[in-house]
Amino acid sequence: MGDKKKQSIAACAARKLELKDVSVADMRAHLLRKGYDADEVEETIGQLISLEYLDDVRFAAGFFRSAFAKNKSRRRAETELYAKGVSKNDIEDGFVRYTEEYGEPDESEQAIREAEKVLRLAELPEGEPIPDKLKGRIARRLASKGYSPGTAYRTLEALERGRQ
Repeated sequence: MGDKKKQSIAACAARKLELKDVSVADMRAHLLRKGYDADEVEETIGQLISLEYLDDVRFAAGFFRSAFAKNKSRRRAETELYAKGVSKNDIEDGFVRYTEEYGEPDESEQAIREAEKVLRLAELPEGEPIPDKLKGRIARRLASKGYSPGTAYRTLEALERGRQ
């Protein structure tokens, strides 16, 4: 029965990995939720790590790519990774791996792109000044994406200059 159960836990882990790359903590939680014994879970995770099916640094690098494509800030991506159980060192190494492959992200440009989405949705005519209410909406959107108040302020200034 032990071999059958091991195949079962391995099959469960494989099905999870077929869907998407996951962190070690996500896989551990998934297998424990499925009712597998903690010792078996740890053994399976160890095997998956040694076979490089689980790699938190690779997971973090992919997560940064996805987060930056959604105009999220580095700070927001790091917070989300930490909440997913990825260690601070793996997050930092994942960011280094991301920058080696894609280059350093330009957060100012990302913030402007996100702010421009809000402007497009508001259908503000070109050349018209941005009303305070809309500035507040932009600042809240940028905050929800993890940008600092200073970045939001600089973004709003840049948008104002660009509309004059």
